[in-house]
Amino acid sequence: MTPPRPRALPIVAWMAGNVAAALLPPVYLSLGTPAPVLPGVPCSIAYFVTLGLSIVCCLLAAYRDDERRGYFATCRLPGRTDPP
Repeated sequence: MTPPRPRALPIVAWMAGNVAAALLPPVYLSLGTPAPVLPGVPCSIAYFVTLGLSIVCCLLAAYRDDERRGYFATCRLPGRTDPP
């Protein structure tokens, strides 16, 4: 069995950017002003919604990349036998 290829570099960079954006409180604090970015939507709410969508899209892209790399075809569950 050949090992799967490494994950695509843009997806890794996207994941790292999401982690940095989610864990850096200064970003949230600077966007925590009461001035709305859209009518009735504060900047902090827009930040969390945008970051959440980015994280979900990144996870979906990573899943698609794993499918394309053939990762799921090479995985075997413990105790599972190959078909006869």
